[in-house]
Amino acid sequence: MFFSYRDVPYMPIYGIILVLALITRAAPMVPERVVPTDQVRSLAGLTQFRLKVLPLSRDLLSAGLDAERIRDGWVDALREEGFDVNDESSSLLELRIITVVDSNEPDMVAINLMLMLYQEVNVRRIDGELSVPTYVSLQVGIENHRDMARTIPGVLRIMRHRFLQDCQVANDS
Repeated sequence: MFFSYRDVPYMPIYGIILVLALITRAAPMVPERVVPTDQVRSLAGLTQFRLKVLPLSRDLLSAGLDAERIRDGWVDALREEGFDVNDESSSLLELRIITVVDSNEPDMVAINLMLMLYQEVNVRRIDGELSVPTYVSLQVGIENHRDMARTIPGVLRIMRHRFLQDCQVANDS
């Protein structure tokens, strides 16, 4: 960079700009603290819940999937992470797997996986408690019917992992 004698009065400004540029480039790159959403915050302190897997569609059953096996796998994994999965808790973790087949493409299946945690919340406006979904996780996809039995368990593992991560984030904040 070349300067002429006309630039001399501006030298202090050039110096300040240079120093600021160096400081901002050398500043530590610390990510901002992520504030969890209300949905994630609703998981804080969660230690126990009931687990329900809704009955599966004929498409899922014919692909070899079984609601009881899915539930048992989730119960084992959640208990391993320290959760008390029981039948008496007021909180309910519900898993729904909905399928839709288009008659124009009978080999393809639209799949909607929903994980919802229902908890009792106090609604001041009505001065009472309601059981409402405070946490919802969705996965949507289109899969060939013959591949569903291989694909869905992997998606369920991802959903469970995300739920566990969200619980951790809620407890850490």
